[in-house]
This record gives sequence, structure tokens and C-alpha cells, in this order.
Amino acid sequence: MAAMPANFVNANREAVIKLIKDVGNPDQFLMKALGMTADEITEVWDAEQIDALTIGIWRLTNNKPFLQGDATGKGKGRTLAGYIIWSIKQGRTPIFMTSKPDLLSDIYRDIRDTNLESYVKP
Repeated sequence: MAAMPANFVNANREAVIKLIKDVGNPDQFLMKALGMTADEITEVWDAEQIDALTIGIWRLTNNKPFLQGDATGKGKGRTLAGYIIWSIKQGRTPIFMTSKPDLLSDIYRDIRDTNLESYVKP
């Protein structure tokens, strides 16, 4: 179970309440956004990643920013892979920038691990 900093709890709770008021069932929203079943989603991402992906896509759908600031090793790359796939499905061109060349292979690995690499040209 992941711990959330105390000063983030209220903001996160408010975001989830707004999300549910806007889209109804968050799981159904994410399945539709990614064109995946619940089983496919839970095979690729863990619960915290699914929450971040759902809120992030919802925010982006409404032309609002989203910042994911998890600690090292919490799966930001895999979640980012989900945003990239969603962006491509929306007809957008995602741009990935990194300060370290090896992170390019890391993000491609995360995209491949989502089983959706057919959307991305290496």
C-alpha cells in the first residue's frame, strides 16, 4: 500500500470527488479512454498507477494540467506509457523529453510492457 503525504490527502480526495461527479464510474471512464478491458488494465498497471492514469487522462481531457510526482521506482514510466498511448489514440503526437539517453529505452520498455507498442514507432 502506498502512502500519500498528509498535505496531499485533501487535494486528492477533492479531485476524486470531482472526477466521479464528472464521469461517473472512474473504471468505466478509463476502460473507454484506453479501449481496454478491466482485466487488461489491471494486468498492466497497479492500483496507484490506475488512479494516476485515470485522474491524469480526465484532467487532460478537460484541458487541465496534471503533475505526477511519485518517488523513484513507483511506476511513473509505466503510467507515462499509458498517457502516451492515450494521446496517440486521441490523434495527438506525444513528445517525450529526457535528460538521460537511457530513459528513452526505459520508456519504450514500459510502452512494450503495456502490450500496446503497436501504437508507437521505435
